[in-house]
Amino acid sequence: ISMCGRYGGPKDLQVYAGHLPVQRPFAATGLEQEYSKFQNAPVFARNSKGEIVVQSMRFGLIPYWHTGPIKSWESSTWNAQMETVATKPSFKRAWSRGRRCLVPASYVVETLRVVDVPGGKLNADFLFRDGRAMGLAGLWDYALTADGPVLSFALLTRHPGERMRELHPREVCVLPEQVWGAFLNGESMDWSNPWADDAWGVRLPERSKEKVLGMEGDLFSSAS
Repeated sequence: ISMCGRYGGPKDLQVYAGHLPVQRPFAATGLEQEYSKFQNAPVFARNSKGEIVVQSMRFGLIPYWHTGPIKSWESSTWNAQMETVATKPSFKRAWSRGRRCLVPASYVVETLRVVDVPGGKLNADFLFRDGRAMGLAGLWDYALTADGPVLSFALLTRHPGERMRELHPREVCVLPEQVWGAFLNGESMDWSNPWADDAWGVRLPERSKEKVLGMEGDLFSSAS
């Protein structure tokens, strides 16, 4: 099962500024409905002055030591496991330097194994039932590649809760609003707490509904 290489863009960035000491408004920041791996996306991160800013970065981390062309980097580094992020060669230096970022999102997309559909796989959107904005935990790095300097990031993942485990073996690390600032500050926190089982729902996007003939509404559960 592939991990998250796609997520829904936020409706706006103002809600994040309400929880972070970041300059507003964000009129110059273009937002996409959805972001996929290898695409540039906005993230919140601290700059060299320690200020929290919105920065466009490539989704799919390229480590600092990669000096070849961007296309020659073929490793699947759009996700980083919390259990090994401090030791994996692609991530450990960025992690040790506290290069954390908060990725604004409205949902995350996962590929599920589903019987009786073409190909045996189905994409589904995971989102908060109450419509809250998501703050995805990320890690960023800077590389001076043959194509020029590149800022890039990966989404952090962890072991899922009981209900999520029935659908997928991992989950993207979604942070509650009250720790967004602490996360970007590099403060220690408990990463093991998964999404609450009753907090999230699953929605089928149109591209998946087309594979499920005669289906109406959500396949697994409803989400407001």
